[in-house]
Amino acid sequence: MASTNDFERRLISVEEQVKVARTDAAKALVLAQGADRDVGDYQEKWQAQTKLIQAIRETQSEHSKTLQDHGKRLDSLEAKVDNGFARMDENFARIDQRFAGMDENFASIDQRFAGIDENFASIDKRFSAIDENFAKVDENFAKVEEQFAIQAKGQAKITALLDQIIDKGK
Repeated sequence: MASTNDFERRLISVEEQVKVARTDAAKALVLAQGADRDVGDYQEKWQAQTKLIQAIRETQSEHSKTLQDHGKRLDSLEAKVDNGFARMDENFARIDQRFAGMDENFASIDQRFAGIDENFASIDKRFSAIDENFAKVDENFAKVEEQFAIQAKGQAKITALLDQIIDKGK
């Protein structure tokens, strides 16, 4: 809705301007018809306008040359920038290749660490087996000590009996 109102407002403004322009044109026509101009004035104005157009042409020609020179400089600078970016792209490609090589090296190192981890796991299992064997040895030593204690009691009894027999026989 706002654009329709805006359009109507603008249309009314243009219509008013057309009315004013028509009025001005009618007045100008009356003035032009009634005016008695001297041909010399027209020639003078014509010559002044011709000089002005020639001056504008020269200025435009100078501006065109300046723009051409600037265009050549811009083309040269653009080529330098393009070459610089191409070199940067090449350098980044080399860096990417180096990172890819580093990634491969890290993958190899990771594999080696995985192998080391497996070896440590195997060693841990072996130590666990050794710990179990030491526990069994400790149990067996405890049994041997028990047997020695039993044997020592038996020997003590035998010694006591022998002492009694020897004492009776004396």
